[in-house]
Amino acid sequence: MDHNKAMNRIRATALISAGSACFLLTLGAIQEGRIREIPFDTVYSYNGQKGMKWIVPEEKEYGESLPLPGASNVFFVTGDEIKDAVIQTLMVLNHGYGVDDVALSRQRSNQFWLVAYLGTANIPSFTVKSIEIEKKTIRVRFSPPPQNVGSLPSITLSWYWAPLGTLNPGTYTLELWNEDRREISLMRKVTI
Repeated sequence: MDHNKAMNRIRATALISAGSACFLLTLGAIQEGRIREIPFDTVYSYNGQKGMKWIVPEEKEYGESLPLPGASNVFFVTGDEIKDAVIQTLMVLNHGYGVDDVALSRQRSNQFWLVAYLGTANIPSFTVKSIEIEKKTIRVRFSPPPQNVGSLPSITLSWYWAPLGTLNPGTYTLELWNEDRREISLMRKVTI
C-alpha cells in the first residue's frame, strides 16, 4: 500500500510537472511573439515631440541639410550613433541611396535605425503614439495634426529616428499606421 501511494504521488508530480512545462512553453511562445515598443526616450525627433530627444540636423554639422519632402516615408539606415543615422538619411534623400536593400550601408555598422517621415505641418504637428516591433513588422503609430488649425507661421518637419539595434537577416515590413483612420498609410518591405 505504501508503495502504491508513493507511485501515485510520483505520477501526480510528473503530471503537474508536465503540465507546468507545457504552460511555460506556451507562455514562452506568447512572450516570444509579443510586441516590443521602442522607448520614446531613445527616439530622436526633428519636431520636438515631448518625451523624445530633439535633434535639428544643421548644415554646418552634416555638410548639407534635410530637404523639404512632401510625402511620408519610412526606411532603415545604419549607424552606431544618431549622427551616423542622420548622415545615412541624407545619403538616401540627397544622393539617391536605395532603401529597399540596406546591404551597402551595413558595411559601416550593424546597428539599425528606423527613419520615419510623417510630413510637413503647422504646429501642432504629427504625434507619434508608439513605435512597435512584432516579429519582422515595425510599425509607427501616429496621429496627424488637427485639421483647420488656421495659418500658423511655424512649420515643422516630422522626422523621427528610432534605434533598433542589431536585426536578424530577412525581409521586414515597415508601416506608418494612422491611428485616426485606423489604417496603414504607408508600407515598405526591406530585406537585410
